[in-house]
Amino acid sequence: AAGTEARLYDLASGRTLAQWHLPQGFSEEVQFDAQDRLLLVRRQQSPSPPDASAWTLYELPVGRAATVLHQQVDFSYRIISMAFPVPASRFVAITKARSTGLNSVRAFAVASGGQSWSVDQQHTNSWELLRTSAGGMWCGFRVGTGGMMKFVAVADSSPAFVLPESCLAMSHDGNEYATLGSAARQWVLRRVDNSELPINLDFDAQFVGDTMVFSPDGRQV
Repeated sequence: AAGTEARLYDLASGRTLAQWHLPQGFSEEVQFDAQDRLLLVRRQQSPSPPDASAWTLYELPVGRAATVLHQQVDFSYRIISMAFPVPASRFVAITKARSTGLNSVRAFAVASGGQSWSVDQQHTNSWELLRTSAGGMWCGFRVGTGGMMKFVAVADSSPAFVLPESCLAMSHDGNEYATLGSAARQWVLRRVDNSELPINLDFDAQFVGDTMVFSPDGRQV
């Protein structure tokens, strides 16, 4: 996503409740925190150093202008992609080191803007998958040149589990995940512990999407 405006909508009426004007930016991720604040993290042009983009974290208060809470201060890396899992206490980013070109996954604390942890991905891909479980507990990313995805705890990066294939969405409790498998490009639902046969989801092969999410109760995707 890219743009210069954020909006809050009322689902019952469809009305716009609030809107905020922003500098040109992209890779936006929004989330409500435990205090019901609407938060936005995005990449946008940084005044220093020149010609560099930086992550910027905003609060979007109804009736007031967007407020910058924190901004990137370490420019030894650039942002590739981001995720903002519930309960919005941390956001996660895949970054590329400007000196070596190596990718890493970093988590940042919303309260301070400081880096909470970092994990080296051991490759230099220009784009990368970044997935979080619907409950916000786990964060997944590829390591090395293979297709496996490593999942760690969002809180402290402690290792959780490894999947043998790409994960497009993960359930609230982290037990099930959806992926795009088989030669027919079939949507597939699997269990992390491989304890049950995969469930092939109804798919008419007329389109392919890249965004999936589980409902909180895990009954829909």
